[in-house]
Amino acid sequence: MHGHHHPDGSNNPLTSPLGQQGVMRQFFRVWRSGLSLGERDLFGFILDCTVNWGKTSCRLTYRNIAQAGGSTETRARSFLKALENKGAITVTQFPGDPKGMLIEVNIDWEPAGKCQVKNSAAPAPKRKPLTTNTIDQALYHAYDDARSWPEKHRRETAQCIVAICSNDKLDVDNAILFAKNIAMAWPGFVMRNEAPKHPDAGFIRKHATGWLVQFRENYDLPPLKRDGVTPTQMRGGSGSTPTQTRGADPRSNEGAIIGEGQQEKKEQEKSKSATASRPADAPAPAKETAHPIRQ
Repeated sequence: MHGHHHPDGSNNPLTSPLGQQGVMRQFFRVWRSGLSLGERDLFGFILDCTVNWGKTSCRLTYRNIAQAGGSTETRARSFLKALENKGAITVTQFPGDPKGMLIEVNIDWEPAGKCQVKNSAAPAPKRKPLTTNTIDQALYHAYDDARSWPEKHRRETAQCIVAICSNDKLDVDNAILFAKNIAMAWPGFVMRNEAPKHPDAGFIRKHATGWLVQFRENYDLPPLKRDGVTPTQMRGGSGSTPTQTRGADPRSNEGAIIGEGQQEKKEQEKSKSATASRPADAPAPAKETAHPIRQ
């Protein structure tokens, strides 16, 4: 989730009352201003059925919606379609299912500006929304030990990745690729005793900045400009960047992570051996200045 879901800028999961309060605050302060009265009432009802229960989706019928809003099913269809077109929700239909359709809230929705050019010759294509369910499914299918990964923990991780990718302005396809890279590289982090057993939101958030910089470089994406900070300075944390070359075996990245640690250990042992073999009165060798290589 975006930092505005909490006053101090932290990202709280929807299972937390602070996370739920943050989404509702966003609804009252930002989202409702771009909606009509009917759309506003319907969106508030959907948020009450989802966010206030610690989840992002629910099953509803047009009759449920009409009864809750004191309206007709025809008007309910119209308002629901309007919210979907604006990117506030996604609707998955299940014809003939008495439980109705699946409605998912886009908790990272950013309404379009009020000043829009009317009757433009070439309208901008509709952007596919980045949702928690999308990233959750990507993590589940990419992670080898997904069955033992608690669903609640996995969805919190998915929410964290959605917030990170939204703030970094990654589109949904690259966000899915970024999530898959994390899931595939995770066994390497565990083997190096750097990370918890399963992908964890706190660990990902700690190393996200450096990972995103390396991800953009590896996939030829334009770097995201940040005020006064160079890409080298942005690579923080001790974790290796979970990225790979397109078309390569995902598990080859895991080997690179392990090999990097072994290489560092060999270099340290070689340095110690050279120091021990040098006479006590011998002058210390001159230090070589390494010039950075632009990748």
